[in-house]
Amino acid sequence: MQTFLNAVAQDLVQKNIDFSTTAIVFPNKRASLFFNRELFAVLQKPFWSPNFLTINELFAKESSSQICEPFMLNYILYKVYRTHIVNVNSKLDESFEQFYFWGQMLLRDFDDLDKNLVDSHQLFINLQQIKELDNPLEYLSKEQIDLIQKYFQNFGSHKQSEMQKIFMNIWHVLGAIYTDFKLALTKQNLAYEGMLARATIENYKENGVTKTNYTHYVFVGFNRLDQSEKELFSLLKNAKKALFYWDYDQEYLRIENHEAAEFIKQNLHLFGNELSDPALFHNLEAKGEKQPKNIKFISAPSENAQARYADTWLKAQQKEDRQSANTAIVLCNEKLLLSVLSSVENLDKANLTMGFPVQNTPIASLINTWVKLQIGGYKWANVIALIEHPFVLPLFKNQEVERLKMQHSLFPSPESIYGTDTKLQTIFKACTQPLEMLKQLQEIILLVVRELGLQENYNQENSNYTYNNLFIEAAYRAMTQLNLIYDLAQSKSIELSHLTLQRLLNSVLSVLNVPFKGEPVLGTQIMGILETRNLDFKNIVMLSVNEGMLPKTEGEASFIPYNFRKAFGMTTLDHRNAVYAYCFFRVLQRAENISLVYNTSTQGMNRGEMSRFMLQLLIEHHLPIKQYYLSSENVIVKNREPIGIQSSPAIVAYLKNKYSLKGVDPHPNVQGEIIRSFSPSALNAFIDCKLRFYLRYVANLQLPKDMSERVDNAVFGELFHFAAELLYRQIGKQLELEKTDWKPTEFKPISEEFRVQKNDFAIFANEKALHALVDIAFRVKFFKEDLAEALEATSMPDYNGEQLIRRRLLVSYLKRLIKIDSLLPTLSIIGLEKKISFLLTVGDLSVKIEGIADRIDRVDGNIRVLDYKTGGTLKAVSIHSLFEENKQRENYTFQAFLYCTILAKNYFPNNAIRPAILHINKGFEDNYKPYLQMPIPDSRPAKMEDITDFKLYGTEFETELKQSLAQIFDPSTCFEATTCLENCLYCDFKGICGV
Repeated sequence: MQTFLNAVAQDLVQKNIDFSTTAIVFPNKRASLFFNRELFAVLQKPFWSPNFLTINELFAKESSSQICEPFMLNYILYKVYRTHIVNVNSKLDESFEQFYFWGQMLLRDFDDLDKNLVDSHQLFINLQQIKELDNPLEYLSKEQIDLIQKYFQNFGSHKQSEMQKIFMNIWHVLGAIYTDFKLALTKQNLAYEGMLARATIENYKENGVTKTNYTHYVFVGFNRLDQSEKELFSLLKNAKKALFYWDYDQEYLRIENHEAAEFIKQNLHLFGNELSDPALFHNLEAKGEKQPKNIKFISAPSENAQARYADTWLKAQQKEDRQSANTAIVLCNEKLLLSVLSSVENLDKANLTMGFPVQNTPIASLINTWVKLQIGGYKWANVIALIEHPFVLPLFKNQEVERLKMQHSLFPSPESIYGTDTKLQTIFKACTQPLEMLKQLQEIILLVVRELGLQENYNQENSNYTYNNLFIEAAYRAMTQLNLIYDLAQSKSIELSHLTLQRLLNSVLSVLNVPFKGEPVLGTQIMGILETRNLDFKNIVMLSVNEGMLPKTEGEASFIPYNFRKAFGMTTLDHRNAVYAYCFFRVLQRAENISLVYNTSTQGMNRGEMSRFMLQLLIEHHLPIKQYYLSSENVIVKNREPIGIQSSPAIVAYLKNKYSLKGVDPHPNVQGEIIRSFSPSALNAFIDCKLRFYLRYVANLQLPKDMSERVDNAVFGELFHFAAELLYRQIGKQLELEKTDWKPTEFKPISEEFRVQKNDFAIFANEKALHALVDIAFRVKFFKEDLAEALEATSMPDYNGEQLIRRRLLVSYLKRLIKIDSLLPTLSIIGLEKKISFLLTVGDLSVKIEGIADRIDRVDGNIRVLDYKTGGTLKAVSIHSLFEENKQRENYTFQAFLYCTILAKNYFPNNAIRPAILHINKGFEDNYKPYLQMPIPDSRPAKMEDITDFKLYGTEFETELKQSLAQIFDPSTCFEATTCLENCLYCDFKGICGV
């Protein structure tokens, strides 16, 4: 395969060009390095290298002005803009960060205007002068006048909305802004690309091209030309200083109205072509002497599937092709870059030359996450987001992160995060002023670059080379912008508040790109479609070849309407589409193995359609094309194999050591060795799923504590329990205890009770008192404040919207609880959130059973153990069913019966004990009763009755309980996963089982 650049090199050598005085001009930088290799291959000896330039570098070389940095261009434009726009409409006076996006639009418009040598005075003519276009002007054709008048039909006075009026106000002064902006730049010897191009052409037209920097100019591989480029080419051609090399294929030149041929036909007509070998331009023909191309169309179910396919495709290529730059991965969607880099294994060396948005790099996410922490406050959600950032987490030790999670503080202080670690202090210390924030951000980026070794590895050949390249460039770009913003803010040229700084950083990062410049003569090439110009590859995989990605459907925002742009010869979306078409077909011309992959997903803005260019290739070019689709490996759905862990003597020994106690008096207040106890949760876990029990209580696996600002159902239940406890403690005057010593589970002895009268609830008739109780519950249980501080607080906590809704719901639940209890004939509180326990003998083991009863009270002389539930319903069950693994098993009832067993054994052996579950959400139903029902033992026929004394069921329950405990300590037990998948819905370990 002879490449286009090789043909150009051979032709220039045959022409005996003096390279020392010749400028070879390319559309982009990458082609020059490839061309140098081809030139050496032709000459096979040392030679004086030509002067390689891009077209923008050529214009810059012909001028004395300096290209201004984009951020400063925007700021200079902002100052000019304000001097004009405030006089027109004071509502349009914007801060710099508000203007930044519009400034980018104006800069693109001005740049395009100058590159196409548009008469700016005529372009910016205001609406009052539009009638002048009724008479043909010398420079405007009838078609141009018609296009402009068509636009203004949409802006009649009867149709002007407020937005149109504002637009017209800006339109009136665009000409003056443009003129004064260029004047301001000229005074500082600065310019933008289009400004240099116009100045160069004006200079050449006035003074001629006899005194240019080079004797010969060679223009290679251009396509669509701006008007300034056309003028330059014509001037140099007429002066016999220019040679032109165009790349194309006769196949799309012969097809009428083919987008890829639109500009090539014009260029060949205007400037001719130095290459005349027909064989070089006949590569897309379906029939011919050349070996047919291997073309594959591949549909993929997602963008990431395409990235993973790139690795498979690359492995199938010859190693020598990958190493000699004969292989290219072309990304039509540049956002796929990181996915491709992370998916491709054993990348010999990736040469990346494409613009990549800084906004999509971890450097930008680090900046955004840090700024959000500083502005949004040290909430746990903001803190953990920064801790877990991939650039910050390596600076922590594992135990330090675990320590912070165990603190379970929703609002940790900066000092509690960084402690004595100076590196972490740099990242997590609080900044109060915008200038301080900017300075701190720069220190953080330098710290990250240094600590992660990006700087040291930047020039090393290793698997992280490309990542380091990407991140170090992004860090450099971000640092440059931070320095510029800092300098402007320090000089008080712009006023910064915290919010202004956040918006400005977002605006700046959103338009910032990382330009990669490599040595692309070796290794696999990774590039965007526009970077393929002039280059030929043997093997190509092109990803995201979707309509909307190729060509890009969205047009760039502009103050200059489409009809104006078209009438005055500026760049339009039609032009860009033609450029994309040319790049697509040109890169396929000499390729042998071509895989075009498109995404069939219709998520988001993607329509799941292949690009129109693929359809053209399929229909118009008649090439042999094979079509495939990507999918995962065939998955056969099978019944889930039981997952289980066989017990063993070692596991039993561990359980005995953890849970059994011998030779101790079975009294709850026994003084002696503190042992682990079986809780209702542990026993429920064993019955519902033995594997869950093993993972949680033998392997000791557990999820980290959730420190979200959301009040989920579990947290809501905890808040209600505590608020209800506070309610009755206030009635019983127990909040008068030492506030610093008071703990939720350490109250008066269980034998001391207090009577609750109906009038005791009167103090809560005013909802303000209930709100105060709920606020205390939130402070202690949710915001993790000390009880003493919570009791003395005089204002409500700083709630967010969801928390306020939950607060109101908690108050309504407390009102329901009061109503239910106020209807009782008598009520005495015996224990609140009371820890109760007893020792159960199982074989030769003594096992402690322990739980915390929400409330133990006395109603009409009967002892009740009452469990609060904020959801769910009651179910009628048998004792045996409480120990069976099934979806109907009522674990709430099991817990209530377990508490009744403890009370009957250890606390109230001579009293009737009634189990009750108070479902608050059912509290206002007529005739609502919280009592559990069971069939009376030995009754015929079986009839469901309220349980008035649990002792009727105690023996059967204790027998079943002992059998379950015996299973736990049996070495023949297998801790198997449940076969009842309903039990898996809310299990912490369902990911392990693959449910």
